[in-house]
This record gives sequence, C-alpha cells and structure tokens, in this order.
Amino acid sequence: MSSLESEWNLLSDELETIINRIPDKRLYDSVIDYIYTLVINKGLVVQNFSASKATLDRKTLLMPENGDEVIIEKIPIDIVLRGSFLNFGKLLESMRNGKYRLTAVNIDINQKKAGAAQEISLICFAYFKTVKRGKVAQNVLPKIKKVVKNNPEVGNQNNKKENEIASVIDVKKTSLPDGIIEVSQRCESELTPLGQD
Repeated sequence: MSSLESEWNLLSDELETIINRIPDKRLYDSVIDYIYTLVINKGLVVQNFSASKATLDRKTLLMPENGDEVIIEKIPIDIVLRGSFLNFGKLLESMRNGKYRLTAVNIDINQKKAGAAQEISLICFAYFKTVKRGKVAQNVLPKIKKVVKNNPEVGNQNNKKENEIASVIDVKKTSLPDGIIEVSQRCESELTPLGQD
C-alpha cells in the first residue's frame, strides 16, 4: 500500500470519526442539556448559561462515497461558572473526550476572593450536522428498441415488400455532480502507484 493511499485512508477515517461525533441538529436541546449537566457533574456552579440558537459558522461537505451533503453548523454557548481550577480542568477534559464534538474558547479566569474558587467565563462551541441524502448515480445500459416498418418498394415488378428495421437507442443520461467527478478523478490519479498508468 503506497504512503499516499495510507495517508488518504487515515485522513478519511479521522474525518469520519469527527463527523460521527457531531449530532444531528434536531438534538439541539439534548446537547445543551448534556453540556449543562457536564458542568454541574464536575462540581462547578453555573452563574450564567446562555445557549444561542443562531449559527456562528456553517460549512458544507460533499461525501464522495455516497453523494450525501453534510452541513456542519457551529453554535456558541456563553458560560460563566464558579469553581476550582482543578474541576474546570476536568470539565475541559470531559468536553474533549465526550460523545459530542465540543470546543472551548475565550477562557477567562478571575480569582476575586482569597478562596480556592474562581470565576471562569468561556464560550463553548457545539457542532451540529444536517445530512441531505444524495443519490449515487448508477450506470445505466442503453435500452434498444426495434421498430419494424413496412415500406412498399416502388417500381418493383413483383410488388414485394421489404422490411426495414430501424433501431432506436433510448439512452437515459445519469450524471454525477461535478464535485464528485472531480474528487474521484483526482483520487484515482493520486492513488495510482508510480510507474503504472
């Protein structure tokens, strides 16, 4: 197996793993509840938990294997909590290794009092997907229809009729979206071992 092919397979597997961790957008409420419960279970006190319904970023992926269109949306959740730095570290670890794809940014830690508890604010991004099922084009063989026409031959002394057979080819065109064709052609050319055409 060539190194290019093994690298392609590795990247494809990583992408599939990431996409599988992204829940369907219809599970929005369940994911928000999951994040809130995760914070509470790590011994942190929620002071503010504001989940947005607005999409901050949207990407569309076309899956060449099956023609599906996967729309990935990133939705922000503003969180202000209170607790120890150790418990907050456990929360971040749980977010990274949890069943859903979550990221945390803009982390701000303030220790206002002389205790072990700190006020921590962050933005958590939850990712959601919507899958539009595509149709993989199928190879369709042309259908051949035979039409028999009876034509009298003019000027023939014996008045014989000859059969003229016309064949009509009914080809149903099926096509792939341009993106799939381009990706598959590029992959085939890149995965061809050196020295073979």
